[in-house]
Amino acid sequence: MPNIKVNHLEVSEVMKLSAELTQRLSKEFDCPSDWITFSIGTVADNTIFSEGKALKDTVTIFVEWFDRGQEVKDAVAKILTEGVYKLERKGIEKLETVTVVFIAFDPKDYYENGIHF
Repeated sequence: MPNIKVNHLEVSEVMKLSAELTQRLSKEFDCPSDWITFSIGTVADNTIFSEGKALKDTVTIFVEWFDRGQEVKDAVAKILTEGVYKLERKGIEKLETVTVVFIAFDPKDYYENGIHF
């Protein structure tokens, strides 16, 4: 924890983000780097559609975490957004939107190995 769920990117792209951003994020989150995980947001094909067309120019990232305040949110959103924009995306000329959404867990409602935080 934190877990970063990425929608609308290929597995190889999420792996690249994980490799390139984890150390910077670790400093912002103030936690060991091995606590940070990246995952694909959905098991099924995660293409989004509008007006009958697949959108390839939008990426959505959900950060599941214990809230660390607005300053950390701002820094993490910037790191993630910049990281996505730096990806070389084949067949996509321009990425229009990177959305970062923070989902805060209450420690009393989060259990690891049957024990809450």
